[in-house]
Order: sequence, then structure tokens, then C-alpha cells
Amino acid sequence: MTGTFIFLLFMLNGVTIFAVVLLYLRQNRLKEIEEAQRKNQEESAELLSAFLLELKEENEQFLSIIQQLQKQNKDQKKPIAETYKETKDSPQPTMLNQEQPITAETYATLLTYPDENINQSAESDAKAEKAETMQTSLIDQAYQLQSTGVSIDEIAKKLHKGKTEIALMLKFRRK
Repeated sequence: MTGTFIFLLFMLNGVTIFAVVLLYLRQNRLKEIEEAQRKNQEESAELLSAFLLELKEENEQFLSIIQQLQKQNKDQKKPIAETYKETKDSPQPTMLNQEQPITAETYATLLTYPDENINQSAESDAKAEKAETMQTSLIDQAYQLQSTGVSIDEIAKKLHKGKTEIALMLKFRRK
């Protein structure tokens, strides 16, 4: 009788040890999954912040280019006004020698060239279309390079873009 109790005690001890080992393994797997999720969350936050920084830099460059273009436009308008003043002061035929009042409308038409504005708007539309198609082809190129096994660093070098920008493009392409 005591022999069977001892045997049952050893069996129960074995089962409890086995249960403890199983619970310990499950707990370790849960910790690993939580750690992996935390790392993924941190990596995503880093990628987004890096992308936002790159976007901010590009926006600042864009704004500086726009300011330069506006300044150039103002600079181009000044010589037109100066040439108008010079032609006004120079001797002209008798009808034009008389000083006539210049209205705001005529002065504005003298300073602006509608043909130039039309050409600029057409050029800006063409540039916007080209940039859009270039962006889609850039995503396709990055995806093709990744499918051939090229690393993100090498893709970024080949396409002359940032590593994080390429990584985000590829991640968004997957989803």
C-alpha cells in the first residue's frame, strides 16, 4: 500500500514538474512576442519621424525655391518698369511727346505679359505630371529591385533617395 502511494506521489510530482515547464515556456513565448511588438512599434515610430524630418526638409527646400522664383519675378518686373521710364523720357513723335495720365490698368498691363503667364502655367502643369509619373515609377523601381534581392541601402543609393523613404515606400506597397 505504501508502495502505491509513493508511486502516485512520484507520478504527481512528475506531472506538476511537466506542467510548470509548459507554463514557463508559454510565458517566455509571450514575453518574446511582446518584445517583438515593442521593437516593431519603436521602429515604426523612428521610420515615421525620419520620414517626417525628410518631408520637412524637402518642404523647406521647396519654399526656398518658391521664394527665389518670386524674387526673380519681382526682379524681372523692375527692368520692365525701368525701361518704360526710359522710353517715357526719351524724345518720341509729336503725339507721344504729350504727357498722358497712366491709369492703374494700363500700368498693370505694361508690367505683365499674359503670354508669359500662360507658358508658365503650362510648364508647371507639365512638371507636376512628370513628377507624379516619376514618383509612381520610383515606387515600381524600388519594388522591382527589392524583389530581385537588393538591400534597402543599395536601392536608396541607386534611386538617390533616403533609406527611410525607400523603406516606407516598400512597406506601404506591401499593404
